[in-house]
Amino acid sequence: GIVAWRDASWRPRSRLTAVLVLGLGAMLVSTAFSRQPRLGFDYLAYAVLLVAFYLFLVRVLAHPFFRGRFMDLVAMLAAVLGIAYVVQVVGTWIEWWGLIGGFAPPPLRPAFAGLGYGNPSAVMSVSILLTAPAVAHVGFGSRRRAAISSVLVGLALFCTIASGSRAGWLGLGLATVATLAVWLIEPGHRAQVMRALRSGPRRWTTLAAVVTAVLLGTFVAPGIIARVVGGGGESVRLGFFQASVRIFAESPLLGTGPGTWAAERATHTTAALDDYYVPHAHDVYLQTAAELGVLGLIAGAFALLLIARLVLRAIRSRDRARAVMGWAAAFAVAYASAHQLLEFFPGSPAILAALAVPIAWLDAHDGDEPLVERGQAAARERWVGVVGPAALVVSLAWLGFSEGVALVHREAVAAIDGADSETALAMARRAASADPDIPAYQFTLGLAAMNAGDPQEALSAYAKAAEVDDFPESWLGLAMAQIETGDQAGARVSLERGLRLGRRYPTAAIAAGQLYARLGDDGAAQAAYLDAVVVAPSLFGDPGLSGLIRPTAIDDLARAAIARLGSTAGAVDVALERGDRDRATALATTIVSGDRDLLDVVIPAWFGDPEAVDALGDLARRRPQDLVVQDWAGRIAARSLDPAATGTYRRIADISLYPFSGIGSETRLVPPGDPRAGGDITIYGAFLYRRPTPYNMLPASLVGLRNA
Repeated sequence: GIVAWRDASWRPRSRLTAVLVLGLGAMLVSTAFSRQPRLGFDYLAYAVLLVAFYLFLVRVLAHPFFRGRFMDLVAMLAAVLGIAYVVQVVGTWIEWWGLIGGFAPPPLRPAFAGLGYGNPSAVMSVSILLTAPAVAHVGFGSRRRAAISSVLVGLALFCTIASGSRAGWLGLGLATVATLAVWLIEPGHRAQVMRALRSGPRRWTTLAAVVTAVLLGTFVAPGIIARVVGGGGESVRLGFFQASVRIFAESPLLGTGPGTWAAERATHTTAALDDYYVPHAHDVYLQTAAELGVLGLIAGAFALLLIARLVLRAIRSRDRARAVMGWAAAFAVAYASAHQLLEFFPGSPAILAALAVPIAWLDAHDGDEPLVERGQAAARERWVGVVGPAALVVSLAWLGFSEGVALVHREAVAAIDGADSETALAMARRAASADPDIPAYQFTLGLAAMNAGDPQEALSAYAKAAEVDDFPESWLGLAMAQIETGDQAGARVSLERGLRLGRRYPTAAIAAGQLYARLGDDGAAQAAYLDAVVVAPSLFGDPGLSGLIRPTAIDDLARAAIARLGSTAGAVDVALERGDRDRATALATTIVSGDRDLLDVVIPAWFGDPEAVDALGDLARRRPQDLVVQDWAGRIAARSLDPAATGTYRRIADISLYPFSGIGSETRLVPPGDPRAGGDITIYGAFLYRRPTPYNMLPASLVGLRNA
């Protein structure tokens, strides 16, 4: 700010000022008319910071001294990111090969490798978006530069493949095809390609590239096929899309407000199987429509239009450096636009910053000369020097307050996890009173109050949270508070609301069963317990289950579970946990899927046949990416009291899927108050509101669940 005051060349200036203003304006208006405006305040403040970052980046790239140095830094960051991902991924592959006792085509995104971004897809996106402007800057003008650019492209390709991001692959493919198609429209470019193909050295280079691609393809092809064919999640994403459309229909003009999609999604999800807690809709266009309405879509379309105009002027320029960066920006924007058909970048500042680099470079050089050399800013942009700093100060002040309360809430969560009910209640009260419109704070307060024996205070807190985001555990906590305060009719309503989506989560279903039992409704309790064991059949292996579900007989519950599961491996699982080998064998014969052959090995291994145990182990080593095989192998190794083998199978599965996947473990009951109890949706607060919530999300007086 001081530098800009003294030197006019550093004052905010951009060809995209209208885009930035319209975008912030759309967010501001939508927040003002939102049912939950508090959820939009943080996002609006962070948007102001991102705009300030972009304007500063434009000034840096407009300055002759900093321009080249900054782009050198971008190239170095692209290289460091790629090398770090190679180290992380290859290191995990080496561990995986050691676990399986030999070489096999490795899994992509091993152990959900994502460096510090938390997601492999984010690594791919940042790598691609940094590499595009870096290669445009470095170029291929000499052998040294060509080598550097080739290494950067190679590292980006490694990140792309190893990430296992299907949405990213789609985005990269569409962006590459679109950019090449537009580039080849120019006759000179087509002639350039033909000359390159006729060149002898180029032919050998092309042949070497093809051979390398074939060899690498052979190495990673099984992983790619596994991701494309067996990646799953399609129905869940469809559920997100449908929920987005329903949210949009409620407020089509202005949307429900920034930050509200995650909170509103559950309410607008109709099928329990589609319920999955994520921070975004996996589609930037649908989420924009839901949160910002038609106004947001217009702002987005206007932004793309002005950026396209900026890019078009650049690629038509006679300035080669500007034209090359224009193509890099075109590719980056095409990639981001296509990838976000199935993804959402606005929640990742790192991706947005990488995407901004080529656009800001063009913004700083849009014309015959860099903006820094053209004198005073246009009159229409002078107001930025007054309004901008004020907005920045207000945003920083607000975020300081917001994040400060979040730290208090974190202390409450830590106290709940540590069974310190007195401290938990005090900290939860502070957070909820300071910032009462964050549902995660109200949920934590309700839980802390119940654990401290204050159901009256829990009533209000749970109700505030549940009405906003329809979280099953909030409804169940509210039901328990209503039972303890004598409102049985209200408790039944809350239980129904909680089980609308909660019946797919064994922790929620087990809790609901206990609460129905307290109401004296044995039929509803049995139905809830049945929901739990259908999702987690291994619960039948817990000796405490029969006591929990009384007066329902354990055999009656098992028969009901088998009937609902039908001809599936889950029904066989129930029979195995009940120790009924004949029943398990008979059920296995009704299965027509590929699981039947596997169960022919699993059933005798379950009952201790050493040859079957060895055969299952051999199968697990030959099919290391088959998570069903690893699951059975891990569970049977645990039954055989072989902790080394159990750990091996579970780690193989965790690398093939993601850490702490629970594959190879069994679900067990946890006594009330046991700190080992956990929830099925522990990511609730972190994903919906960026505020982590307690690990055990049910009152401590209820029997809980854990994986063992």
